[in-house]
Amino acid sequence: DVFEIPDQSRRAQARMMFAVAARSSSVQRIVSAVSPAAEALDAIDVPELCLRNLAALLPQDQRGVALLVLSETSAQLLLTRQGVLYLARRIEFARRFALNAAPGEIDASALALEIQRSLDYYESHFDQTAIGDLVIAPDSERSIQLAAALKDETSLRISLLKLDELMTVADGVQRDDTAACLTAIGAALRVDELQL
Repeated sequence: DVFEIPDQSRRAQARMMFAVAARSSSVQRIVSAVSPAAEALDAIDVPELCLRNLAALLPQDQRGVALLVLSETSAQLLLTRQGVLYLARRIEFARRFALNAAPGEIDASALALEIQRSLDYYESHFDQTAIGDLVIAPDSERSIQLAAALKDETSLRISLLKLDELMTVADGVQRDDTAACLTAIGAALRVDELQL
C-alpha cells in the first residue's frame, strides 16, 4: 500500500509517497490467525497509521502535535497536524543513547535532542509552523517521570495521553490495560478507505 507524504517545502520538485511493504507470507499468517474470529477482514494496518488515528483525536493536533509512544526499549515519535501524518520514526533507547544504560533506560537529554531534530526537520522540510506540544503515551509512572525530565530539557508543552478524555472507557478498565492496547485502539479508529 502507499500513502502520500504531505506537500513539502517550495524547494521540492516531485511529490513523494510512503510505501508500506511486507512479505506476503507474514501477512497471510496474520490473516490466518485472525480470520476465524473476524467475520470480514477489511484491512491490516501499520502501527504508525494506527497511532496517527489516536493523535488526530488530540485537541493539540489542530496546530500540530508530537506523539511519543513508549515501549520497553524504544519509542515511536509521530508528528501530525489536522490528522495528517508528517513524520514517524522509531527511537531506540539503550543502544542509541548510552553504552552503559540498562535496557529501556531513557536518557532524557539525548531523547530531547532527537525530538528537536525531528521537529526542526518537520518545520523546514514541510514549511510548517513550529509544533509546541508533546504528548507522551501510555499514561504510566515511567511516562510521568519522562515528562518531568523532558520539561527540563525542552520548551515544549508536555502532557500525557489520557484516553478517558478522548473517548469513553468502560468502568473497570485499568490504565495498564489501555496502555497495552494503544495500537489496537488506533486501528479501530481507522476511517481511511482501502487503497492499492
